Amino acid sequence: MVEQTELLNIFLQALWDTTPNPVVVVDDAQVICGWNPAALAVFGFNQDEFMGRRITSIIPDFPDVADVESWPSVPQATRPTKIHRTMRTRGLIRSGAEIPIELTVLWILDVRAKVHFALIRDRSVLLEYEQELRESEEKYRSIIQTADDAIISMDEHEAIISWNAGAKRIFGYEEEEVLGRSVQMIIPERFRERHSQGLRRFLETNRATMLGKTMDLAAIRKDGSEFPVELTPSAWKQHGRHFFTAVIRDISARAGMLAEVKAAQSVAEEANRVLRAVFDQMDQGVSVVDAELNMIGCNRRFLELFNFPEHLSRTGMTLEAFIRYNAERGEYGPGDTDAQVRIRLELARKFEPHHYQRTRPDGTTLEVTGTPLAGGGMVTTYTDITERKKAQEAIRHERSTQLKHEQELLESEEKYRTIIQTADDAIVSMDDQETIISWNAGATKIFGYEEDDVLGRSIQLIIPERFRERHSQGLRRFLETERPNVLGKAMELAAVHKDGSEFPVELTPSAWKQHGRYFFTGIIRDISVRARMLSEIQAARTAAEEANRAKSAFISTMSHELRTPLNAIIGYSEMIEEELAEIGGNATTLADVGKIKVAGKHLLGLINTVLNIAKIEAGRMEVMPAHFDIGQLAEQCASLATPLLKQGVVLEKTMDRSVGPVYSDADKVKQIIINLLSNAAKFTHEGRIVLSVRQGLSDQMLAISVADSGIGISEEALGRVFAEFQQADTSITRKYGGTGLGLSISRNLARLLGGDLTASSALGQGSTFTLTIPIEYGAGREAGTSAVS
Repeated sequence: MVEQTELLNIFLQALWDTTPNPVVVVDDAQVICGWNPAALAVFGFNQDEFMGRRITSIIPDFPDVADVESWPSVPQATRPTKIHRTMRTRGLIRSGAEIPIELTVLWILDVRAKVHFALIRDRSVLLEYEQELRESEEKYRSIIQTADDAIISMDEHEAIISWNAGAKRIFGYEEEEVLGRSVQMIIPERFRERHSQGLRRFLETNRATMLGKTMDLAAIRKDGSEFPVELTPSAWKQHGRHFFTAVIRDISARAGMLAEVKAAQSVAEEANRVLRAVFDQMDQGVSVVDAELNMIGCNRRFLELFNFPEHLSRTGMTLEAFIRYNAERGEYGPGDTDAQVRIRLELARKFEPHHYQRTRPDGTTLEVTGTPLAGGGMVTTYTDITERKKAQEAIRHERSTQLKHEQELLESEEKYRTIIQTADDAIVSMDDQETIISWNAGATKIFGYEEDDVLGRSIQLIIPERFRERHSQGLRRFLETERPNVLGKAMELAAVHKDGSEFPVELTPSAWKQHGRYFFTGIIRDISVRARMLSEIQAARTAAEEANRAKSAFISTMSHELRTPLNAIIGYSEMIEEELAEIGGNATTLADVGKIKVAGKHLLGLINTVLNIAKIEAGRMEVMPAHFDIGQLAEQCASLATPLLKQGVVLEKTMDRSVGPVYSDADKVKQIIINLLSNAAKFTHEGRIVLSVRQGLSDQMLAISVADSGIGISEEALGRVFAEFQQADTSITRKYGGTGLGLSISRNLARLLGGDLTASSALGQGSTFTLTIPIEYGAGREAGTSAVS
């Protein structure tokens, strides 16, 4: 029993130390007598500052035990009585700033004492997310209302529930004239029964034969006139009921013209895609499941955040398919796949609201919020907060450093004054009447005023006239509400020098209280040089972008202008060569024509090489992965390179048969191998060239090497062989030809495939070039994770 008690104490202590929510213990006099590390981190105090502080100094609206109704009396020798209350209120951190919190107070009444436990949750992030969700919903509504087409929704009883401005323009009815009325009012009488039958059939069978299809129908305006429309219906479900939305376009002007009808259908479909695009362009991933755990909707961001394959987004997929996909790729860690799927499906069926943060294996942190639907089902949003958490950590670290610095300044007033006076920045303080009370040497250097010139004068002296009233209003608002909207934040503003000139500054204000009065200090930095540098950097960036665009346009134009006549020259040379061969033409002439053809193809190859470099630099080189046999590919490359070998040189092949099919871009792998074999053949005059295929250092990598017994490369030249337009021999009398682009392109292609190309060599001892690529293209990149884990 003693050992179990010790283990329980250890567990409770670990929970106390590691919970992310602040916990504070308060005695009967509302004095803080205990806290966990999270409380110090959130409110910014150290332990000495927290000890003995009243709880109302950090939570002004902390409820008094006397306010609790029906406080029970505790007889002698009875167990302690517990009462709790949860409320939303505000907290005050050390700097004086307010934060929204959710407070749960647990009172424990004992015959010996009354103890309060306060559990605090920071609601800042949740409030930000709710604002983003409201803005996204408003954006969607705005698109619906400004659409040129009529967008009309009805319920399963044919009652109109939404009517946009486009519908008013097409049908002539105001929104208030149609809401709640039957959609039959805009359907010609001869089609009304058929419409009702189709609706009943869908509700009975849930088979949608017409949904999502564009149809040409007849409709009726308010004036009774009939006109042709193009209608694209869709259905959606909410709270267990079916609803229907139709995008309707008046096609009167193009009736009878088939070409225009097809064009209008394309536009209607595009309008539908625009609505989907709004959903897909949301910054948060969204998934919706119904009461049967079918995935009835998810946006593009959802698939991107978790790297789910495209086929999972098809209609009819179940939640289980997503969870099983994650379990099979190890997203939930080691364990039985079926058990992992079963546990998560049982949790999902509870449809309980949830909000938590999850860090995925690749380090990405997601904020997950699930909201149950009234009729069963769940809407879940996923927000990537990786950068936000990094920023919060950086801010927290910066704040910690600043607090430590302030504490050191308070411990030594003389040291504080010395730092103030020797600082390069201006450090200026004023009282609550805008009167300057301190002015350091940095302020004299920046503003031109001596300390004696400004002490006792208004701070308005260094503020541009157009901003003075706004500054006074902000000060009055702070003194009335004590809400520090700008304190502690760095801002870029304009200031006035003694000579009357304006210049840009960076201001970081702070406030402090003494003897019941507020005082303010601003750290001011002259950023004239930085502003000028930023302007120059922007100009340089713009010039570089223009130059890059000009280069791309030039290469594209020149490739077209050069390849067109070259193709003609090559074609004509081949025709002449065939005709001379048929008529038995002069051998010298035939040889000259062959030289023209060879030279043309060589020049065309150079142009294509330059184009490849341009594509790689522009990031337009695409990877087309597919499964292929690396052994067969290596054999093909060896066959193509054999004619290039000099007499006395042997090409050997070494294949590791344990290497299975490779999933990568076969054309690019082939291009790299042929380039390496061509180089080896060019620089090897005797001996052998060995092409080997084997497994890399890990079972996920493939290594392909080409080793030769050629002339080799010096240590100095080896460092530049992968640079563009570079060769080992750079002299004007170099023996070997070439553009110096082959190895550069090959390395870029290798890295595009997720691998690399390396070289080892010594002068006179041959060279070895090794290509390493993933056996499965994309291995090692960020793996998708379940959004419903």
